Amino acid sequence: MATTSNNSVADMTTISEIDEDGINYNLRLRYSNDIIYTYSGTILIAVNPYKCINIFNKDYVQQYHMAKMGSLDPHVFALAEAAYRSIVEEKINQAMLKLFVMTIVPGLENLCKSASMRNTLSKVA
Repeated sequence: MATTSNNSVADMTTISEIDEDGINYNLRLRYSNDIIYTYSGTILIAVNPYKCINIFNKDYVQQYHMAKMGSLDPHVFALAEAAYRSIVEEKINQAMLKLFVMTIVPGLENLCKSASMRNTLSKVA
């Protein structure tokens, strides 16, 4: 999972010298290839694609079902699966914190939050 064919990094904790330019470059490279999810350790970073991309279908649900977080490419379904597994197997309550630092297009932040939450809940349900 560490590096994709476009030379971007799926988990930014693997970058030896990380700075703002490196983070932005990696996210921009992934975004330009319609790869909207990136890990930074156990944190999932999502970049709004502002278009429909086919990564929320039943095939993806099946792919991430029972998969350990980090074994596949970053995805909101991986995060949902990890939280669900902790609840079921370890009997530990889970909370998913969504932190939105910046919204580039005013007025679209709620749309982004809603879509991300809907996709997370569809995986858990």
